[in-house]
Amino acid sequence: DSATDKLRKSNIIDSALTKGQRMPEFSLPDANGKIINSKDLIEKGPVVIVFYRGGWCPYCNLQLRDLQKNIDAIYKTGATLVAISPQAPPSTKETKQKNQLDFFVLSDVKNIVANKFGLVFELPQDLIELYQSFGIDLTKSNAGKEWKLPLAATYIVNKSGEIVYSFLDVDYK
Repeated sequence: DSATDKLRKSNIIDSALTKGQRMPEFSLPDANGKIINSKDLIEKGPVVIVFYRGGWCPYCNLQLRDLQKNIDAIYKTGATLVAISPQAPPSTKETKQKNQLDFFVLSDVKNIVANKFGLVFELPQDLIELYQSFGIDLTKSNAGKEWKLPLAATYIVNKSGEIVYSFLDVDYK
């Protein structure tokens, strides 16, 4: 809770991309290593982009499974659903298989795309130690030495690349 309060006070949400702004272009590998380009996605129609912390996060898995339950309603609008985390491709593939996901699950190693959206924050030392006590090691699942995560965020982007909806929250739950 103290880490969430500290994050809230950082005003990270105020500097993140929001409705009315342009989505930065990106190219990221999916769970099988195929490169998915945002430009190709928006040419087909609207894109729903969900940033999540990783497959190690039980709240994230609940969200991903809920999205899967509602995938037909999303597809009926003509939209494509994309979930992005800082996990390395092998961890992304495991998350996709474990949750039986039928949508794009992309690896944003080092949070490059999440940084472009203004979503990345560094975990405080006390939270790192708590995660480690639970057996969570972001340096392994994310294939990097950084203890950084994206905010929980959902965007809807139209065919012009404009963000037409954004939901950001410092509390991932």
